[in-house]
Amino acid sequence: MSESYKILIFPESQQLGQANWQNWKAKILAIVRVRKLYGYFVGTITRPVDSSPGAPAATVEAVRAAQAVWDDQDQLAATIIITNIIDLASSGLNIDEGRTACQIWTQLTALREKRDQLTVMNAEDYLKACKWQTGMDIHSHIAELRRRLRVARDVGLIRSGSLKS
Repeated sequence: MSESYKILIFPESQQLGQANWQNWKAKILAIVRVRKLYGYFVGTITRPVDSSPGAPAATVEAVRAAQAVWDDQDQLAATIIITNIIDLASSGLNIDEGRTACQIWTQLTALREKRDQLTVMNAEDYLKACKWQTGMDIHSHIAELRRRLRVARDVGLIRSGSLKS
């Protein structure tokens, strides 16, 4: 019952790396919402339970078909996560066979949402250190400030949309 699916794989520069969690997460969530896979990520679409013993053959077959569809969709959702991480080996994720998209997403979110206070403080210092001085090229300064703002957003110092870049 398996169908062929097109998996969206980001260019490496947009895949999940060390410092782009917030941007990556927003893009992944937008994609899974459009593809109607968000429920697999958060566990609101659950695998149909086996039919009770002694159920009519038609019911058993219908449940198996629904389970096969769920398995395919869940695997698609999990694949969207896995294929869009730059270095899967060092990501800390357990992607053993049989793990659902929800289990992988929950683990990834827990790993990445731990806001390391030192990282946030360092990003704040890095942003504040970008000061214009007389004689500097203003366009280069603005470009550097925008780059530092992106870093600050990626570590969670600044909420997306709170400042214009």
